[in-house]
Amino acid sequence: MKSWCRTPPQATDRRVLPLIKLLILADDLTGAVDTGVQLAKQDVFTHVTVEANADIPSLDPDLQVLVVDTESRHDSAREAGRKVGKIVSSARRCGVKTFYKKTDSTLRGNVGAELEAALHASGEDVLAFVPAYPKAERFTRGGFQYIGGTLLHRTGFGEDPLEPATTSHIPDILKRQTGCALSSVSLDALRSGRNVPFRKRGIVVFDCDHEDDLSRIGEWLTGKNMLRMMAGSAGFAEKLPGLLRMPRMVRKRTVTAGPVLIVNGSLNEVSIRQVAWAEKNGLPVVTLSPSLWAQPDPRGNDEWARTLDRVGVELRAGRDIAIRTMAEAEAPRGSLVGQGIPGQAGDLYRRVAQRVGALVSDILQNPACGTCAVFGGDTLRGVMNALSVSGIRPILEIAPGTVLSEVSEPSRRLHLVTKAGGFGGEGVVFQIIQFIREGSE
Repeated sequence: MKSWCRTPPQATDRRVLPLIKLLILADDLTGAVDTGVQLAKQDVFTHVTVEANADIPSLDPDLQVLVVDTESRHDSAREAGRKVGKIVSSARRCGVKTFYKKTDSTLRGNVGAELEAALHASGEDVLAFVPAYPKAERFTRGGFQYIGGTLLHRTGFGEDPLEPATTSHIPDILKRQTGCALSSVSLDALRSGRNVPFRKRGIVVFDCDHEDDLSRIGEWLTGKNMLRMMAGSAGFAEKLPGLLRMPRMVRKRTVTAGPVLIVNGSLNEVSIRQVAWAEKNGLPVVTLSPSLWAQPDPRGNDEWARTLDRVGVELRAGRDIAIRTMAEAEAPRGSLVGQGIPGQAGDLYRRVAQRVGALVSDILQNPACGTCAVFGGDTLRGVMNALSVSGIRPILEIAPGTVLSEVSEPSRRLHLVTKAGGFGGEGVVFQIIQFIREGSE
């Protein structure tokens, strides 16, 4: 991995360099965008990049927050930690002083290894960890993570095809990958206003059951001078502009008119049901055939051409349409692997994401499509790669976990809606479509 400061400024260099107030690292792209928008919606100039070796001196001098997708959720713990540590160390050499390690609110990925690497590379002694996201009904109670009122491992995340949750106890999850000292701050202690004792080294896990608790945690960290190295969900990131006293920069926000293309490559049952519900309520939906990723060159497949024709007809008629990798009736764990296609599950899912990205890139050659909405971080990365786009500018939040952004591809500007697989209510597809229609009128 190259250093961020590929062209270090000299004493006589008169360029105006970006004074990045905060660097955020996320392990997947939807998480990176969901976190970045928490600051962008407060008029803090934020940029999300998929380039781990981003050259800070080349960025917009007005940029305040840089969010980096390390794409490390499916890496080994060692590789994930190496990526995070390298980026934090390089950023420090470029003058960045404050860091936020975004973690998945369902604690998927290499959480322990990445927190440890970020802490050590930051030069700080202690890292505050706030994994709750109250607006999305992710709560931390007594050191356990809950989805609504249910323990994490007893929800659908316990059946995740790649990383099923086997426990909800956060210290146990962290101990799998880190030897850092662990301590916690309970809700009772936080809400009492008393002087809360805590270990001043290692990782401190905070309970959180309400938005007000996030504010209390922020005030507590400010008083303890612990704002330089923090971690947690997108929920706590929303508090960072106020805590770090970031200046606002109002920018024009517009939405492109035209039909919406919904793309669901997520295997999470929440997203699968959302698209199925939209189909039952009248949205045209195309279920992609496994033959599209079973062959070396899917563009030579008749199914590819038929899909492009079908989607193109709907878009040219001004109608919204969705494409998906599986229908509601199929079981996420076996639906793709069970097709008899060679390869490990992780490799197969990455191949599917790449092929779906290529298909979406071909679809978007149709100028009738105004907005593309992508469900699932791996799928989003596949789309970005196929479009040769390395950066996203978050604009605003349609709903928790559902973000409107803008990307600049070589031929035109494209509005992109992103959603993590496990977020959103039953009607989120039509919520997105209605938002885009109203915003472009």
